[in-house]
Amino acid sequence: MATIEDIAKATHLSIATVSYALRGDPRVRPKTASRVREAADALGYTVNLSARNLRAGRTGIIGFAAYELRLQQPSQLASEISDATAQHGLRTIIQQIASGDRNDMNTFQRTTSQLCDGIIINPSGISQEDLHRLSKSKPLVMLDSYASPLQYDTVRTPQQQCASKAAHHVASIGCSRVIILGAPYTLRKEAQQHDDIGLHRVAEYIAALHDEGIEVDPRNVINIPWYSGAAAKAIHALIKEGRSFDCAICLNDELAFGAIRALADYGIRVPDDVAVIGYDGVTQAARNTPSLTTIAIDWREFARKAVDLLVSRINHTNEHDGPVALEAGYQLIIGESTRR
Repeated sequence: MATIEDIAKATHLSIATVSYALRGDPRVRPKTASRVREAADALGYTVNLSARNLRAGRTGIIGFAAYELRLQQPSQLASEISDATAQHGLRTIIQQIASGDRNDMNTFQRTTSQLCDGIIINPSGISQEDLHRLSKSKPLVMLDSYASPLQYDTVRTPQQQCASKAAHHVASIGCSRVIILGAPYTLRKEAQQHDDIGLHRVAEYIAALHDEGIEVDPRNVINIPWYSGAAAKAIHALIKEGRSFDCAICLNDELAFGAIRALADYGIRVPDDVAVIGYDGVTQAARNTPSLTTIAIDWREFARKAVDLLVSRINHTNEHDGPVALEAGYQLIIGESTRR
């Protein structure tokens, strides 16, 4: 069986450097770490996790609280986090948590307290008391946290830039009567008082559309759960009320799929009559009919940054630094749902 010494010989690196690279130590340059991993794979090297973790007093496991794994974005992110964790020679326990479900949270707390070295979690629907309990004994990284002041490391989607890009596209295709699905009407000042991704996302959209000369009627901002069925019901209700709109901005792709289905039920053409834009960039967006215009987040980069932050905390390489906020990349993918 291949050893660290074999990898050191193959790469012409020191045993210490190889060891650091295999542990995911951030002090090793990414290019060097990649070279070490490639050599390890070629030689068939496998990490003896039990021995390593016994020496370090760790389990080698990261806990991830995921929401609604039956939906594409959470399951896609869970997969990317699992892959990013494996790059550090660690494993992932994934616990599905329904927003606000006490039993799910208690299960996650019991599991992570006994088995995990650190935790990655989304703050939505979780009380500050629960977060405090989780973080008392374990390093913790938040996903899309907008708390002020920042209390924990977080990786965010770039809300302002994404909204600006999407709003400019909406204006460029001539839309002026916009509805927004997924959160209540909220302005930036109010959103900043809450750690809620929906409020921040809708506030940035309202501001970005204003900058493009498009004013959003508060009655056209619909607060609904982020499921396709909820979007379909909302669209049906708006049409029955005789509400006029030429663009539906949806705070995630699931809402956009539901909106497109509901518009088709009434013979309303997308994008000719109503343009539809989503957010997330799930794989179904390209396969949908019509294909969906969406703000596609780089979930691989998002996951990698979250895991790297957590591993740094676990390894105490940045234990004296304050909370860090990082952003993932994105792109606007223009599909048939807005292509006029």
